[in-house]
Amino acid sequence: MPTANKPSTSITVAGVVAIAGSVLCMLGVALTIFMFSAMPQTAPTAHLPPHFRSLVIGEFLVAFAITVFGIFCGVGLLRLKNWARIATLICSGFTAVVCGVCVLAFAFVPLPTPPVQPPVPMGIVRALISVVYAIPLGVAIWWLILFNRKKIVAQFTAQPVAANVEGDPQGMIPIEPIAAKPAVPVPIIALAVLFIAGSLSFVFLFAMPFPLIFFGHAFYGVTRLVVLVLSCVAYLAAGIGLLGARRWAYTLGLGVQSFWLLSGIVSILSPGFEATMRDMMSSMSSVYGENIGTAYTLQHLRMYTSIGFVFSIVVIGIFLSYRRVFMEAVAARS
Repeated sequence: MPTANKPSTSITVAGVVAIAGSVLCMLGVALTIFMFSAMPQTAPTAHLPPHFRSLVIGEFLVAFAITVFGIFCGVGLLRLKNWARIATLICSGFTAVVCGVCVLAFAFVPLPTPPVQPPVPMGIVRALISVVYAIPLGVAIWWLILFNRKKIVAQFTAQPVAANVEGDPQGMIPIEPIAAKPAVPVPIIALAVLFIAGSLSFVFLFAMPFPLIFFGHAFYGVTRLVVLVLSCVAYLAAGIGLLGARRWAYTLGLGVQSFWLLSGIVSILSPGFEATMRDMMSSMSSVYGENIGTAYTLQHLRMYTSIGFVFSIVVIGIFLSYRRVFMEAVAARS
């Protein structure tokens, strides 16, 4: 049965870019892990708590695993594996949102002047950082457009178009395509992966001494731990349920994301917002060994916190936009 088994030029280029980019990132992450592991316990790292080095290395090990997965995705694209196309769309969606917000933030949001001599021109800093984030943003947009085109999708989901049949003059007759059942849409799959990965990242928050900002108040100790554990369980359950096309997972995922967005809005509008943020930065200073909050004004604090709302709004927008399609997948499953 003949099928399309050779990727088009655009897919080949995308696959090569994915492999090359992942290899470069892998080398950078590996070098960072080596340098951080070999760094002596002297200034400026002597003030760091004993577990901080292990946490940072653990985070970079996760990044290293992601680069390895990126290589597999690139190979999968060259072999026209549909899972690789979906994984690339998911990664591109995350990258587009994160890098897009960063580009806008560094282009327009006022930045505090770093206390260094001689002073660094902030225009040059903005331009360099914007370029760093603009490159992956451009690649992500390219992939989002490319791997959603019908002709490209058809190459990854190609069905046998004919089969040998005894008695047929040419030995081939067309085969009718089988209608596919409604599936969980790719953006919802992306949110599910985000929720599962986010729930695992809570492990790093448990070990850090930073307070939890919750509806305008900073919480420590048992209260902080309980809220983090409940959030971790909720995100993990929602992510697994969304992948399985569970109706309750849609409600849970949308609810917990809206809940944290509401908490952030209440916190930023709270009269004690500045005092709460200064308290958090004071805790961070105990880890990093310097008063990192002195360069930030109240305007900076509110603006940077508001930027974080963009991601939550995008997540909620995806939930609402794909509700009908997801519910069709739920109905098909049942």
